Amino acid sequence: MNKNKEISALYKILVLYEEFIENKSPNIDSYLNYIDRLYVYWIGVGDKEIYEILKGLWVLGANAGHKRVKSMVFHIIDLINKRYK
Repeated sequence: MNKNKEISALYKILVLYEEFIENKSPNIDSYLNYIDRLYVYWIGVGDKEIYEILKGLWVLGANAGHKRVKSMVFHIIDLINKRYK
């Protein structure tokens, strides 16, 4: 993936979580499955900090809270932006 695709993929985490908390998605599975796919990608890339954050969000699941999910998504996006400078 290139920088823009990575950022878009990570931003989707927040979108899926918001759909869940706004009851547009009946369960948390879409959110968790998506994080799991990204987790595998970032393990392959070898970026330990990013895949550890993703694993943390997965472990917290529905209990992560909107503020935390948003904060972590934007933190990861910042890490990616710094990596591509």
